[in-house]
Amino acid sequence: MKLASLLRIALAGAALATGAASAAAEEATLKALSFLPRNAAYTKSFLEFVDAVNAEGKGSVRINYIGGPETTPPIQQPPALKNGVVDMIFYPTGQSLNFAPEGQALDGSTTTPMEHRANGGLALLDAIWQKKMNAKIVYHAAGGNAFYLFLAKEPKLKPDGAIDLAGQRIRSAAPWVKFVEAIGGTNVVLPPQDVYTALSRGVVDGTIWPIVSYRDFKWEQYTKFMVEPGFMRTNLLVIVNLDRWKALPDAARALVEKLGVEHEKRSYEAFQAIEKADRAALIKDGVKAVELQGAARKAYLDHAYAAPWDQIKARAPESYEALRAKFYAR
Repeated sequence: MKLASLLRIALAGAALATGAASAAAEEATLKALSFLPRNAAYTKSFLEFVDAVNAEGKGSVRINYIGGPETTPPIQQPPALKNGVVDMIFYPTGQSLNFAPEGQALDGSTTTPMEHRANGGLALLDAIWQKKMNAKIVYHAAGGNAFYLFLAKEPKLKPDGAIDLAGQRIRSAAPWVKFVEAIGGTNVVLPPQDVYTALSRGVVDGTIWPIVSYRDFKWEQYTKFMVEPGFMRTNLLVIVNLDRWKALPDAARALVEKLGVEHEKRSYEAFQAIEKADRAALIKDGVKAVELQGAARKAYLDHAYAAPWDQIKARAPESYEALRAKFYAR
């Protein structure tokens, strides 16, 4: 074969290799973590979003889910994202209150994710996240579920009908600490992965969690009483490191945002139905609902909603009024 022919073949091969490398380089990859294990209902929902991005974003953007708490403990995930160690996290804002106490606006919210996106509330929170967390909020995930107090023993009621938690140790987390104190319980702050062992050994007498995903952890084996009404709202966000977000191509950012908005609404609606089904399943498993009434019910909810808003007022007073106007309409 002549030298000229060999040269043409070599150049053609080099061009193909360069083109393939360029195409591969154009597909941005986002490393993602979740605060709950893969088998939890909320994580499964997040992974549906991941799958949607990977399907529609092929060749442009891809999310590489690298794991949950078994990979990085939940409390370490927000700083890992802020510092660019990972690109995306699916997590509750309670894990980052030291960075941004304004996240408790989601705990104390009485508006839906779609409502506070429409009224500018999520944009306000996003601006705070960009400044304090070096992160872009993509969407508020599964944002309509209440939290409930689950107990190992049937709770005593005071003469006025209020719950009596004297001597009760309640597994808690940052957003609920003030609430548990207000209703007379003792806080024991633990990550979700430690709750089963704590319940089984009697280290705690109860826990706080949404009805959704409760049975994923098998906690109902030890907590046979559920206090109603539910209080606060789920505070789950999908966020991306801001530097990484800005480095994405325009088309990739637009796609991730579009799918985030779609999944925000879809996950809200889906988890309303899941909560009803999971509540029925808990009752079938032998969990008894203890419903507070009248003034005792109102006081219980007042304590619950005061907790996050009082914390915002104390720790981020400059944001309190604006956030409350967007997120609280009780």
